[in-house]
Amino acid sequence: MWYNKIMDIDDFDNADEYAQRMIAEKKLLNPRVDSTFKALFTQPTPESQGALKSFLEAVTEKPITNIQL
Repeated sequence: MWYNKIMDIDDFDNADEYAQRMIAEKKLLNPRVDSTFKALFTQPTPESQGALKSFLEAVTEKPITNIQL
């Protein structure tokens, strides 16, 4: 049976190799991988800060008014 195996960081030697391969193959990065999580939520962009705010509000179930990294 043919299926696409979901690649995870454990399939690679290090986080950089994982990220480069996933980007090269245009696959979604796993946000449970620390380097991916950091790349998604710590960039100095309005999109990244909005995503972090939404994530923190969902996890804490409280409104977030200010985020400082």
